[in-house]
Amino acid sequence: MSPKLVAIATSEMRESGVSWYTGSRTIGQNAPRNVPVSYFLPGTQGAMSNGDTLSRHDTMVFRVATGGETTGTARLNVGGTIVVVR
Repeated sequence: MSPKLVAIATSEMRESGVSWYTGSRTIGQNAPRNVPVSYFLPGTQGAMSNGDTLSRHDTMVFRVATGGETTGTARLNVGGTIVVVR
């Protein structure tokens, strides 16, 4: 999480739990959790072979303040795709 987002957060972050995909097949979802906005969100996925494509998606939600007042809710959708190289 960027230092600027951490600075305006007024609540813990609700993480939906990473959803993992390979090709068009869902291979799992991590458990949702509440963590500090500054928490480093690790992610691991086993049973992958060289050349496999792995995609992930996660949503984080937390309250934010600007100008010293709680003004809204931040919702970050994070995702990406990698190719496994061993």
